[in-house]
Amino acid sequence: LSTLAKRPPVRCAPDTPLAEVVDLMKTQDVGSMLVCDADDRPLGIFTLYDLLQKVPLETSALRRPVGAVMRAGVIGLPPDAPAYEAALAMEQNRIRHVALVEDGKLVGVVSERDLFTLQQIGLRAIGSSIRNAGAVQELVRISGDIKQLAQGMIDQGLGAEQITRFISTLNDMLTARLIDIELEHLALEGGEWCWMAMGSEGRFEQTLYTDQDNGIVFS
Repeated sequence: LSTLAKRPPVRCAPDTPLAEVVDLMKTQDVGSMLVCDADDRPLGIFTLYDLLQKVPLETSALRRPVGAVMRAGVIGLPPDAPAYEAALAMEQNRIRHVALVEDGKLVGVVSERDLFTLQQIGLRAIGSSIRNAGAVQELVRISGDIKQLAQGMIDQGLGAEQITRFISTLNDMLTARLIDIELEHLALEGGEWCWMAMGSEGRFEQTLYTDQDNGIVFS
């Protein structure tokens, strides 16, 4: 990931006025601002989307500190993590920026734009299709798309660990959506339970053709 972070991270303190933050984002030509404490530990993130959604279009609002409107908590990865881990983190958490953190301190930022070539292979498109699927038959079709995606990764020369992580993550999302669809037709209200994925899926080592080791734990 450190090879994708082409510039030092743009950061500010949580008590920085929004007007100053927005001006800095404009002059630095960035779409996000990492909010850090005095020791450079990331506390949250403020993006252009947050500006549009959370900040009223009035002068007084821009006097507020960025810490009051930032999204607390930042998804962080070490600088030597492989790029595919950032792509997975963005898809799983539906975010567009991942912080690079070393020894607890912010050292860089990778955006969705930086991962453009990875996103092009279809990860985001398949993830969106899974979330929007309304019927089991749609998920059956999407499972075929996952196989095509994996084949494309093989053709591009991605390593085995990367490919199995992608397959496992997408199959995990597909299973969760399948459970949500089925729950609409089952009378399980009032009981607590947990679906468990074990074996290769639980280890994020799933391949194209694999058996399924699953279980349900009831309270």
